[in-house]
Amino acid sequence: GQPLLQQQPQTTAMQKTHLQITLATANIMTMDQSAKTSSISRQTVLMQQFHSAGCHIVGVQETRHRHVVGSSNEFYHIFGHPADARGQDGIQLWISKSLPVGPDCGPFESESVRIVASAPNYIVAKLKVSLWSCVIISCRAPHSGRPQSEIVAFWSHLNGILQRVAPHLPVFFCGDANA
Repeated sequence: GQPLLQQQPQTTAMQKTHLQITLATANIMTMDQSAKTSSISRQTVLMQQFHSAGCHIVGVQETRHRHVVGSSNEFYHIFGHPADARGQDGIQLWISKSLPVGPDCGPFESESVRIVASAPNYIVAKLKVSLWSCVIISCRAPHSGRPQSEIVAFWSHLNGILQRVAPHLPVFFCGDANA
C-alpha cells in the first residue's frame, strides 16, 4: 500500500496595513515645451509645492506636453500621455518618490505603478503598495458645452476600463470632471 498523507488545512492570516495617502489634482492648462517660458521650471515649482503639501499622488490635466520631461526630478515618478495632434489635453500622473505612505510602508516605487489605459485626456493606473492595491484615474472630461453623446461616451469608456481591469479595487479620481 501507499502511505496516507494528511493535508493540513490552509489558513490565511489577515494582515492590517495602515496607509495614509494624500491625493491632489490640478488642471494646469499647459506645460507645452514650445512655449517661450520654460515649462520644466513651472513643472519643478509645481512638484515642489505638491511635495511640500505632502501629496503622494497628483493627477495633472491639460499639460499639453508632447513628451514627458523632468523624469529625473527628486519628487515624483511621472507617468503621462501626450497631447493630441492639435496640442490639446495631455495628462500626467505624479507618484511621490520620497513620501512614506504609512508607518510600515516607505515611498512608492515606480514598479508599483502599472498604466492600464491612457489617451490624451485620461490615464488609468493600478497602484500596489504592501498588500494593498487601488486604481488611480487622472482625466479631463468633456465640458458641458460638448454634445451630450460625447460626454456619455467618455464616462462609459472609463467605466468599461474599470470594469475590465479592476472591478473590485478601490478607485481614486484625480481629475477635472468639468461638471
